[in-house]
Amino acid sequence: YPNSPYYIGFPSHQNKDTRSSQTITMIFSRNGQNWKILKHRWLGQYSNSPERFIPSLIESNNKWLLYINNVKDTSVELYTIRKDGLAHITTQNNNEDAWILTKPTIINGSEFSVNYQFIPHTTKQHLSIHFYTETNYFTYQFIQSDQIAGKITLPSNILNIPCKIKFAFHNCYIYSYQYQSITHPTKEKLPEKSAEKL
Repeated sequence: YPNSPYYIGFPSHQNKDTRSSQTITMIFSRNGQNWKILKHRWLGQYSNSPERFIPSLIESNNKWLLYINNVKDTSVELYTIRKDGLAHITTQNNNEDAWILTKPTIINGSEFSVNYQFIPHTTKQHLSIHFYTETNYFTYQFIQSDQIAGKITLPSNILNIPCKIKFAFHNCYIYSYQYQSITHPTKEKLPEKSAEKL
């Protein structure tokens, strides 16, 4: 999309070989590979108002604003796109645990924090974080139900060397985690994909 780091696509499909039967879907991507549908029937015979155009994205604080102008009746639709791209990540199956494993990173400071919340009115609430190096291992389990910055003090034997971080959780929302990197404080947003089942 012009003047932005994002992608907008318009795949089309039709039941018959005529223009009037064509339906165009509007899709969105942050990397050009993983796509989400913004609107199934954006343009075509099944749209209530088929003549539209899209002006440029508008930057507003921590989000982008995407306005869809309807040329036919002058109405306007608004879509908001978060710059960091994450509200939270959680399990899809209430009966099974899930986990996320990061790529190797180097943690410089001993303080590690995570923003999480156990899902209210559920059983088997669980969040543990595991730190792996080639020779050392450290794990910590959270027991409080909701923390904006749940803190962990890391042992020195996993600092300043490549380390993978694994989040194992059940009935839990995870929003972000933060640690001190080699050069500057780093706040990571979890990836935009469903957690893998154990």
